[in-house]
This record gives sequence, C-alpha cells and structure tokens, in this order.
Amino acid sequence: MLKKVFLLILLLNVFITNAQESVSIGLVGEYSENFSISNYSGGFQVEVPVGDKFTLNYKGLIGGSDDRTLYAHAPVGAAFGTILLRYLGSSNSNAINAFGVILMAIPEGLTFYPNPDAKIRAGIYIAPLGCDYWYKRNNYEYFRFSGEFGGKIKIHVGGGDKVDILLQGGLKYLYRNKYIEPVFVHASAGISFNLN
Repeated sequence: MLKKVFLLILLLNVFITNAQESVSIGLVGEYSENFSISNYSGGFQVEVPVGDKFTLNYKGLIGGSDDRTLYAHAPVGAAFGTILLRYLGSSNSNAINAFGVILMAIPEGLTFYPNPDAKIRAGIYIAPLGCDYWYKRNNYEYFRFSGEFGGKIKIHVGGGDKVDILLQGGLKYLYRNKYIEPVFVHASAGISFNLN
C-alpha cells in the first residue's frame, strides 16, 4: 500500500512541477438540490493547469442528504482506481498497481479561464467524468455516473496570488438514472491555495 501512495504522490509531483501556472488546491463546501433530494457536502477541489487558459479538474466530496443519507462524489477514474487498487492490487501485481494509479490521475473535467491573470477570474467548466454515491442503511444504495457544467469565479485575496476565494455553480446530470431525478442544481464556495 505504501508503494501505491508513493507512486500517486510522485505522479502528482510531476503534474505540479511541470505546470506553467500554479496548481490550485481548494477546500469547498457544496450544496446540491434536485427538488426531491438536498445534498450537503464538503471536500477538496484540485485544478492542474494545462497551458495558460485551461485547467484539469478533480473534485472529491463527502457529506449527507436531507434524509440522513451518506453522499459522496468523486471523479470516475479515482473511484475505479481506488477500487482496483483495494481489491486487485498487491506487491506482486505491478501492472495492476500502475493501471490503478493511472486511473486515479484521469481528470473529471476541464475549466476554461479566458483571462487567467486577472485579480477576479471567471471560468466555464465541463466535468463529464464524475460519479455520485448515496447510501442509506437498510434502505437503499445508489452509485451513478454524472456530468456537470457551470461557472467558476476565483478572487485573489491579499497582496499576492497564493490564496483565492472560490465560488462555483452549475447543473449536474446523472446518467442512466431510474430512481433519482437526474438534474441537480449545485453551488459551492471555498478557499483555494495556489502552489508554485
């Protein structure tokens, strides 16, 4: 297990050191609503720059719903990579371990910032590779693939460019869903730290 964590840290380090702009790691709280279920969650959001105006997005959230249900959100690659490493990975299966780490590195989506050097940056994002999970003990369990799109605003705080206030909102759609209304409206707020 330690080798897997080390390999993931090494992969993230390669992303961070090769990025022309700064990698952003944010702590966010999110509220989502489809007018039958309300989800309250918190977690992290990572943006890795690709060029000057685009970033690769990763978001992981955990929380609950209004009916005391466990709720979680993650990129599809991270969810399947974690499952693969948990159940099939071992010290003797280097190919499976490497594949699991590669899956974990697949981003959930992409953000476009037309003016990336401004103090207040507005961006448009699309994230087609997400998944959502609801679990209520002895009642139901749902795992659904999801996609979302919307807008982000990042506002520099203080004198430098190390800390941003992050505001985000958009629509989420659950693919192939039979049990939950598929369209969610969501909004999140948080703080992000820019690593150089």
